[in-house]
Amino acid sequence: MNGLSQQHIDLLPADLLPKAQFPSLSAVAVACLLLAVVLLVHGHRLMLEKEGLEAQLARLDARLAQLAQPARPATADAQARERELERLRQIGQLASQRGALGWSGHLRALARAHAEGLWLTGVTLEASTLRLEGRMLDASRLQPYLLRLARQPEFAGVRLAAVQVASVESTEQSDGHAPGLSFVLASEEAPRP
Repeated sequence: MNGLSQQHIDLLPADLLPKAQFPSLSAVAVACLLLAVVLLVHGHRLMLEKEGLEAQLARLDARLAQLAQPARPATADAQARERELERLRQIGQLASQRGALGWSGHLRALARAHAEGLWLTGVTLEASTLRLEGRMLDASRLQPYLLRLARQPEFAGVRLAAVQVASVESTEQSDGHAPGLSFVLASEEAPRP
């Protein structure tokens, strides 16, 4: 049996054998179209994101340029605030040099020198002058007031440069004050706190 021949026998019929299936041309076209749409949508989203980032970068560049510019000259309002701040600093320095009480001791001394029938309507204590304005029922009340004021330690050494006494006009009496005399006392130099 040397001459045996081999023969191939298919036990499965040809219609039962799996056949290689290729997608149809229309299915391939639809898949390509779908892929193109996905790529277009993704590309558009990336483009919008890029534009947003560029706009944000432009805003940041503008802000950086604004911060890098030298300070603008002060406006009139800012200059006025600066002048007021400087004035307040000077007042603070002056107050610290005068001590914690400042003029309060002098005002208490004016209250201690009180005289019946005489009242103050204005007090001005400045760096170089003292000015007292007031009213009194009659002129005899001014001298005792001045003597009591001179005995107050806060007013020691103060010399009056001007004393003015005037009668109150009838039109001035309508302001609610009693009739009488008005007076103004002014010193050459104000007392020091």
